[in-house]
Amino acid sequence: MHEDNYRRYYSIACCDIYASMVKRMAVGSVSEVLCVGYKNIFLRDLLEVSNQDFYTDVLINTMCLFDSKQDKIFVSKMIDITQPIFLDGYYHFKMQDIKEKWKDICKLVEENYFIVGDTELTLEFLQYLLQSIDNRCKRLSVLMEKDAFYLFGTDNKAIRPVHCIAKNNVIEQDAMQNILYLNPQKVVVYCKQRPSDEFVYMTEKLFDTSFVVKE
Repeated sequence: MHEDNYRRYYSIACCDIYASMVKRMAVGSVSEVLCVGYKNIFLRDLLEVSNQDFYTDVLINTMCLFDSKQDKIFVSKMIDITQPIFLDGYYHFKMQDIKEKWKDICKLVEENYFIVGDTELTLEFLQYLLQSIDNRCKRLSVLMEKDAFYLFGTDNKAIRPVHCIAKNNVIEQDAMQNILYLNPQKVVVYCKQRPSDEFVYMTEKLFDTSFVVKE
C-alpha cells in the first residue's frame, strides 16, 4: 500500500493457484465499498443529512443494506480486477444506472421529508420496509458486548453480520441494522447491561423482543 495527496493505492500479489480466489475476493470487496459505503454517502447527500441521531442513522444505514446483494452482483460484473481500479471513477462515471435506482429509494423519504428527525415516523417507515421483505430467520439471538455483538439464528448457528461501512457507526447502530436486515419474528438480546433507550425502544417497537440482562 502507498498513498499520495489524493489516494491510497493497494496492490495484491499471490501464487497462481490462488489467483481466481483472490480475484473473487477483491471484486467482492470493491463491490461492497461501492454498493454500501458509497451508497451511504450518496443517500446522505441526496437527503441532505449527516450523522444525526440514532434513529436517523439507522434509517439511512438500513436503506444502504436493503438490496445491497443485488447491487453488488450488478456492479461486480463491470469490474475488471486485472486493471487499476479507481473507486471514485467507478462511482462518478460507471454507476449512473444504479444511482438512478438509489434515487428512487430516496424519493420514498423525500416525498415524506418530515420522516427524517421524527422518531415515530422513522419507525413507521422502517415498518413499511420490513413488510416488503421476508423473514430471514424466525428467532434471532443477539449477544451484546461493550465493543462487539454476535448473532445466532434459530438453531444457534452463528450468523455473519453485514456492515454498512458508515463513518462513526457505533455497536448498537450496527447491531440494530443487522436485526432489521434479518427481519426476524422474535428477537432475544443478551447483554451485561441494558442497552440505550433508543436501541430498546426501536427493537421493542418493531419486533417481538425480550432482553436478558446478566451482569
